[in-house]
Amino acid sequence: MVNYSYKRKFIVSIRGVIMEISFLGQGLNEHSRPVGDVLIESFQDDRYSRFFSSVAFVTEGGVNRILEAYDNFSSTNEKSSVMFVGVDQKGTPKDALDLLLSLGHEVYVYHNTNSNVIYHPKLYLFEGDEHFRVIIGSSNLTVTGLFRNVETSILIEFDAGDEEGLEFLNEINSFYSSFLNNNNPNVQRLTEEIIERLVSNSIVPRRFEHSNVHKKTGDGSRSEGNELEDIFPDSGAPPEPGRNNSSARHHTRPTSGSSTTIPGTGPSTGGSSLALGTSPSTGSSATLTGFPMATVLSRTMNLVWRKSNLPRTDAQFIPPGLRRTNVTGNLRLAQAGFEVGGSRIDVNTYFRHDIFGGLTWSRRIRGGGRAPLEIAEGEFYLRIFGTWFGSYNLEISHDLNRVSGQNNIPTILHWGTALRAVTSINITGHRLDMYQIPSLNAYFIDIQ
Repeated sequence: MVNYSYKRKFIVSIRGVIMEISFLGQGLNEHSRPVGDVLIESFQDDRYSRFFSSVAFVTEGGVNRILEAYDNFSSTNEKSSVMFVGVDQKGTPKDALDLLLSLGHEVYVYHNTNSNVIYHPKLYLFEGDEHFRVIIGSSNLTVTGLFRNVETSILIEFDAGDEEGLEFLNEINSFYSSFLNNNNPNVQRLTEEIIERLVSNSIVPRRFEHSNVHKKTGDGSRSEGNELEDIFPDSGAPPEPGRNNSSARHHTRPTSGSSTTIPGTGPSTGGSSLALGTSPSTGSSATLTGFPMATVLSRTMNLVWRKSNLPRTDAQFIPPGLRRTNVTGNLRLAQAGFEVGGSRIDVNTYFRHDIFGGLTWSRRIRGGGRAPLEIAEGEFYLRIFGTWFGSYNLEISHDLNRVSGQNNIPTILHWGTALRAVTSINITGHRLDMYQIPSLNAYFIDIQ
């Protein structure tokens, strides 16, 4: 008998990188692999350090079934989680929200008081520096949705070298950009006050009742919940396909930052030599250090590394209200799928010897019987979304012991004095390009 509940399909990308796609089915036979089991397994997988979810309904029982794994993951240093939950159709009761609030992790509520719009996604995303896992399907964060109902989902897994996978991940981040950048008026951080207002306005029931589900308002009007518009506005409904809906109110979701490209460049591969032209003016640079932007960009430079879809740890971004988390101040120089001469770089040697080998290295003595840490300092020019931030002398550290048994990264760039510039705007999900400028004995970091 073929087990269709977890039959894997492998898709080979253009560069030979494997993306793994699995069908998850539950509730029809004994071969089912419930989404709840996959979530628990993912929370316990050391490859992942970030969790994002967007679900329509949450119940106390559903949270309790994954609670230990979810709480341990979200409470661990260097790991983060963010959850966006819906409260429509009375599918999320007060006791579920109370439980999520008591855990102290990052949880937000989405609600639109327009009765024609239902928040109905079921998305679970696990991210690591080298591996990613996405679950999309019909399973809500309820006991029945995760373990009992007849449900179907797709499990997608890929690594940091899969360009198609990273493009897919960028599309998810782009769609949810207004959530992640905290500029969607229909998203509110979960608090006791928000819960009480949702309950008092009959949006959230005190306990789950099946008879309440699938009802947002009694007659399709906005009579229910209209006293919440100061925190959850009526953002309108999108027009139906083929129908003129010009009178409807629309909420335009802003995107985070603007995109810029280096003049004179197109798609490039590792190690290519780029003769860069001039760049649009960014205004006064009187307070900036180093050469002006036009001088730097007129020099021939080599693309030596690219990291797409920057995770929050590298972007030094902490979403509003996230607890027990500090910025690392570090950029981990990972493999990130980067190739030179058709071969992937070896992170154990590439940055230390090939890219920064010409710098002056010294050894820093450490206690605890640990080997000395190798340290160098280089000049880095920085541009973010077209804005020129000038020159910084930044430290690079190298320690092969970081790799031992943990699949970690031996070479780290420390943002140091550039940290304020990097944190001035959320660069999560964007691309970082690093260039070497031989004539200046310097480097150029372009984030776009």
